[in-house]
Amino acid sequence: MEFGQFISHDIQMNALSKGQYMSNLNCCRFPNRRNCFPIPLPSNDPFYSTFNRTCMNFVRALGTTKLDCTLGQRQQLNMNTHYLDGSAVYGSNKATADSLRQFSGGRLKSTNNQLLSKDIPNASSCILPANPNIKCFKAGDPRVNQQPALMALQTIWMKEHNRIAEKLTQLNGWNDEKAYQEARKIIGAMIQHVTYNEYLPHILGDQQMIDLNLKPKASGYFTGYDQTTKPQVRNGFSAAAFRFGHSMVRQRLAYNGPLHSNQSPLLHNEFLKPNKLYDANGGISSITRGLYEEFSQKVDRKITKELTERLFERTNGVENHLQRGRDHG
Repeated sequence: MEFGQFISHDIQMNALSKGQYMSNLNCCRFPNRRNCFPIPLPSNDPFYSTFNRTCMNFVRALGTTKLDCTLGQRQQLNMNTHYLDGSAVYGSNKATADSLRQFSGGRLKSTNNQLLSKDIPNASSCILPANPNIKCFKAGDPRVNQQPALMALQTIWMKEHNRIAEKLTQLNGWNDEKAYQEARKIIGAMIQHVTYNEYLPHILGDQQMIDLNLKPKASGYFTGYDQTTKPQVRNGFSAAAFRFGHSMVRQRLAYNGPLHSNQSPLLHNEFLKPNKLYDANGGISSITRGLYEEFSQKVDRKITKELTERLFERTNGVENHLQRGRDHG
């Protein structure tokens, strides 16, 4: 499901709510702050009582007007682009995009061992080992450090961008800006192709892809572009329907290292930990091998407790789909 989580950055309507929800705003301590909606927990709660927790942190998404600026139901503000344009790699605004650029040869920033640039101040609140050289990462999607599979996928796209930018510079003699923008276009197109050619057919089925005219052409170009179509993602899809992907997440994250040194720790034990990417005996390779050798779960009504009970437990919260759905109406 990691690719699904990755592309969700580009099509999530409640992007700002995610940003606030992951922020340091503690509504349990300050319940009267704007947009706070903490949830009291009974002292005999079967799960939270073991942590002596009596409150679940919940931050409402910032409200905004309807698109036509008329009175109506509360809507939520979006901070992400609505297009599948690779903004998970590059960011949804110029400031983020510039912060990730090397401004040389069209490349993105990276470390000497070709990992993503480091989150030196640890703004992501990662769980770091004593080794001062191991840090979390920066990418276009602020969730890059949520778990190692997302870190690995972001790193792969960064490296592919730099590989393409280098080739384009060599072949055409382009300056930094030209090489960056053209490489970015290609990466965006690759993400679109993987989404429609490999991901969506498994989710919707081949017949639905045909009925909805979503299958990529075997040759030639798509000519049905309609510039009057609005690219917005529906709030109900992002805040409710698109959460189906969480049912596909396994409770364990598999690593397949060299000489079959396999591991499969519980997912919550891997949240916010970058260690595996620095591992000389596997690194990104062991993460990606684990991903493609394991099956995702079925799309159903069941979600692993690794998400429902353990996902933000360090920040006094959980992945509360029901309350987020209520928040978005």
